[in-house]
Amino acid sequence: MTPEPVMASPHKSDHLIWEQGGEFDPATYRKVFGEGVSTLRETGSDFLVFGGLASSFHGRSRKTHDIDVMIRPEDRDDVLEEFSSAGFETQRTYPDWIFKAMKEGVLVDIIFRSAGNIYLSDEMMARGTVEEIEGQEVRVICPEDLIVIKALAHKENSPRHLHDVLAVLSRQSIDWNYLTRRSRFGTRRVLSFLLFAKSEGVAIPDEVLERMGTDIYGVMT
Repeated sequence: MTPEPVMASPHKSDHLIWEQGGEFDPATYRKVFGEGVSTLRETGSDFLVFGGLASSFHGRSRKTHDIDVMIRPEDRDDVLEEFSSAGFETQRTYPDWIFKAMKEGVLVDIIFRSAGNIYLSDEMMARGTVEEIEGQEVRVICPEDLIVIKALAHKENSPRHLHDVLAVLSRQSIDWNYLTRRSRFGTRRVLSFLLFAKSEGVAIPDEVLERMGTDIYGVMT
């Protein structure tokens, strides 16, 4: 799919409420998560749970105040309309990659293009597994795709991405062939994360690092 042109973003102040959400309450979060999952199912759209929830499932347990789901770009308008009909406040936040919905202070990030121009594909759906998250049976992004997305999304103000990746690499059995192939959305960034992980004692196969280095620099001697 050809990425859409990047739209001009509204002034930051227009989005503060959506970025911050409300005070965290586990019972409210669990309730809204269930309503969000039901809303997504009503649309019949494919979706994967990723972000903080997937990081907690695949790696380290940590709090997250929002709910991140990935959908297909062609489903975004129907999904947002369904959330609005279900009583969520909705916002066409950045039409090139994310819409948002909020209920009872809990924010749902509806993402249809992640960093590196990654879109939800049939392969990503097939690689995801159905798991129980917050009392709901949902399809969760696979560890390899989560690693790639988090590596590409990493910025100075979001160090959690690096720590999430380290935890996933430490605790999951990784399909290195698939990870290497998917890393081509941003090989340098993914390789840098793997090298850092290895420096921290995480078991990263040398042949994976060499293969990715060759993808970047050609034949290495």
